[in-house]
Amino acid sequence: MARAGRPSTYTPEIAVQICTRLANGESLRQICRDKGMPKRDTVIAWLFKNGGFSGQYALARVAQADFYADEILDIADGPEGDSLLDVNRSRLRVDTRKWLMARMAPKKYGDSLELDIPASPQSQYDFGRLSKKQHEDFMALLEIARVPDAVDTKFEDVKALTEGAE
Repeated sequence: MARAGRPSTYTPEIAVQICTRLANGESLRQICRDKGMPKRDTVIAWLFKNGGFSGQYALARVAQADFYADEILDIADGPEGDSLLDVNRSRLRVDTRKWLMARMAPKKYGDSLELDIPASPQSQYDFGRLSKKQHEDFMALLEIARVPDAVDTKFEDVKALTEGAE
């Protein structure tokens, strides 16, 4: 049961307050500690029950990652001392923010490199026409391709699997 004075019913006004504060770098735990704010569990439940809030929340988290990017610059350029303790503390603060940013906005701040390579006419196949066996074989090849040592997989191997579907 919710404690007295803590809202448990979703309102757009509270949702805007939460998202604005998230976008400005506050954690959900910090926000939910304040009087007049719902418990963290309540906010999480709202995410599952209210699609509009879920979208706002996701955008607020991306904005929070941008906030952390700005904060990293402030930390790096800050007036902290040059002692080993100060340098290590700053490194920890920067690394923590970078780690969070990569999870909040992986497309923007993630470590993985995604290439958008247009398909050539020779590599365009109708994969919807594959038999179940061909589909399983193709998926197995894709799994092999994810393994760094599996550079032996050739386009011809994939093509051979898809030829029977035509």
